[in-house]
Amino acid sequence: MNLILPTSRGVVFLFVTVGSVMVALVNVGLATALTASSLSGIVISSFLLALFSLYGIEIRRVPNQDGERGRRVFMPVTLINHTRRYRQSIVIRETCPFVEGGRNNFPAPPLAPAEELIVDRWMSAASRGYYKMKKITIIGGDPAGLFCRKRTFKLPGAVMIYPETVPLTWLPIRLRKKVMPATEGRLLGISGHGQEFFGVRGYRSYDEVRFIHWKASASKRRLMVKEFEANTVDEVNILLDAELSSIGIDPNDSNYEFLIKTAASITAYLAEMYCRLQFITHGPNGTVIRLRGDAAGVKTNIINSLAVLEPQKLPLIELLDGELEHIFANSIFYCLTMSEPDNLHQRFEALMERGIEIRWIYAPKEYFPMIIEPDVPRKIKKGKVKTSSSGAVSPYVATFETDVSGMLRNE
Repeated sequence: MNLILPTSRGVVFLFVTVGSVMVALVNVGLATALTASSLSGIVISSFLLALFSLYGIEIRRVPNQDGERGRRVFMPVTLINHTRRYRQSIVIRETCPFVEGGRNNFPAPPLAPAEELIVDRWMSAASRGYYKMKKITIIGGDPAGLFCRKRTFKLPGAVMIYPETVPLTWLPIRLRKKVMPATEGRLLGISGHGQEFFGVRGYRSYDEVRFIHWKASASKRRLMVKEFEANTVDEVNILLDAELSSIGIDPNDSNYEFLIKTAASITAYLAEMYCRLQFITHGPNGTVIRLRGDAAGVKTNIINSLAVLEPQKLPLIELLDGELEHIFANSIFYCLTMSEPDNLHQRFEALMERGIEIRWIYAPKEYFPMIIEPDVPRKIKKGKVKTSSSGAVSPYVATFETDVSGMLRNE
């Protein structure tokens, strides 16, 4: 599709030109004739310059990298000038559903004769998912800015935008009820000897200097200490609520997206540990997604599932009832919900009888209000949501202001 259209400036200039021509026809004179002919000449020359502004220019898609929500995505293209003339700058336009507004306009620099230029386009990803791109449009025009010409190229491509992941410096993955005092009077799980080596973690004020892992500290550029098996559990579960009726109305900053970010952050952290991980959530058409295995091995599948996960109509309580028997015994259970169904605490008590430690993160949609304008602060009514205090497990109630790293560190 090749279109030549007047710009806003061009529309005004065309009206002025037509008016001057009509005046010259009615009131014949040297001044009116010169004015009409000059304006007409500018319009005609601008139209011809716009007509040939994209002649001999080709655009090709360069293989792009996948991205992460909330960060910039690299989407390069190659511009080729097949002529032996210098060409003025143009605009590259592409429909990209993952960016704010759904469309990206990127200015390209002028091209030298027979130049092949790679244009490094960076886009800010506002939403996760798997996206297919079909075409790219280049836009040129005349130096006066009266007309623009569009030329569209069919260039199929695809990009995966993964969920946002918050780097975690530390995550407590030990069962609180199994902590035992050591002979020195401090808790097991603080760096120490006499246990099987597990891995490394960030230094805390009560750690002994002799257990600092100097090689890891040099690579991370911060103090890291050796962590031992008594500080960890072998199995961790994550259950993610994706019930459609519980999701807030903001598409990019809802309670649902907050919980997806939380699940992705936990998964990324555990992938560096030696433990088993199980991820459970709603699947399409009433099915259930259940991914389990070694945390490092199953991480890719979980992150890919989170990237394309869509809300479902299956109620949270039905999901939990169907998966109670699949949750690892004597493990940690991260329950990420957007609602508090009736009898939820009864299910928690049944899990606790099997030695499961429940860490409940509750993100009600009332605490994630719609963003009306970027400059207008969001406000919530804290008394609008009530949580049950009669159960054995109290939730961590999250809001749009909650820091994921701090929330998980204190769990």
